[in-house]
Amino acid sequence: MGLSCLLYGCGKADLLSNMNESQANDILSILQQANLPATKKPGLESTWTVAINDVSKFSQAVELLKSRGFPQNDFNNLGKIFQKSGLVSSPLEERARLMYAMAESISETLSKIPGVLTARVHVVLPENDPYAESNIPSSAAVFISYRAESTLEESVRDIKYLVTNSIQGLSYDKVSVALFPVTYTDDLRQQEQTHLTRVMGIEVDQSSVSKLWTLIGVMGVLLLAFLGATIFFAIGFFRKDKHVSENMPTNVPVAVQAEPPEVKEDANGDAPDDTSVGSIE
Repeated sequence: MGLSCLLYGCGKADLLSNMNESQANDILSILQQANLPATKKPGLESTWTVAINDVSKFSQAVELLKSRGFPQNDFNNLGKIFQKSGLVSSPLEERARLMYAMAESISETLSKIPGVLTARVHVVLPENDPYAESNIPSSAAVFISYRAESTLEESVRDIKYLVTNSIQGLSYDKVSVALFPVTYTDDLRQQEQTHLTRVMGIEVDQSSVSKLWTLIGVMGVLLLAFLGATIFFAIGFFRKDKHVSENMPTNVPVAVQAEPPEVKEDANGDAPDDTSVGSIE
């Protein structure tokens, strides 16, 4: 039975790696709420790895994490963007780093809004010539995917004000916000409920019903083989014991010790001598 469990048992598979402990804890909480047992283990350089305990639930766990916005983007901060990599940097390189740093910083701020799954900001800061007749205004484009059950449409005005006040020289009308609702979370819950079935009082996925019956069949065969072997050896033992008891003799002669002959005393009270002496003439 133990061997069959090892053969048909479920193994572990790594879902996400190279994460900080906070993200690993959030992923564990999401998986456990969906009845998907998972564990975390330490990795290299203070990182963590989350593994699913059941390989058959791997695809389901990946889709669930995608619907919750995981894995999250690793946003670069200003220190990483403007780290010194050479002696001299060109103005174009410095301006590109500045735009990228602003976009990453604003994207990270927008991702903290409740209901937001993914947030990206693209900033355009044109290089204006002070001697030109007209200047090209700066602009920004915001992409947000959010949960459909959250009312993020009512916050578009606040999002535009947040982006406008974060970039110098950017006007309100030059900020565009694109919202994309995601309804996969509810579909996933309905899919989990429809794919579950009961087998002998155990709630399992429909794709695992055949594996469960195979496991039950193998365990049943092993149990019957164990009972058959036990009965076989028990019958052999009782037959051997009965055969020995039947061949054992019933009348066994018992050695009886003969009593010593009775010794008669003479008139003086002395025992007669065993040796008889004849008369000598």
